[in-house]
Amino acid sequence: MRRLAPALLLLALCSACQKAQVVDLVQEEKTLRYLSSRWATAMEARDVDSICPLFARNAIEMQANTPPIKGSEAICTWYRGWLLDPNVTGTFAAEGFDIATSGDFAVEHGNYTFTTKKGDTTLKDQGKYLTVWTRVDGQWKVLYDTANTNLPLVSQ
Repeated sequence: MRRLAPALLLLALCSACQKAQVVDLVQEEKTLRYLSSRWATAMEARDVDSICPLFARNAIEMQANTPPIKGSEAICTWYRGWLLDPNVTGTFAAEGFDIATSGDFAVEHGNYTFTTKKGDTTLKDQGKYLTVWTRVDGQWKVLYDTANTNLPLVSQ
């Protein structure tokens, strides 16, 4: 036992001295920009099946005029409820990413535009969004997504 104790101490010291894994933040941003672009393209194509896998199982979607939507399945149902409407069009453009040096957490911010046609009326919206990405089993997934308009409140 006396011989084992110094060996265990040496092993513990060696493992504590190991260098932390270096994260390539430039590559992580490229990956996130690719995922964000893929999401925007899927939205323009109304391809909900390509959007759904981007969300973590415990994700929360927080959009205007609706309560928070919790869980990836509920978020997919929500997308199917409005994105498949041919009277709705929109675009998203990422402006920037802030990535934790640990490489397991990132925040994306950008702008959006939406146009909705209802009969003879066309409604246009423009605003900004914030998306929080996290690592799940080594893959980037959306954990939180929210957006709000830049337009002033219209009295009812």
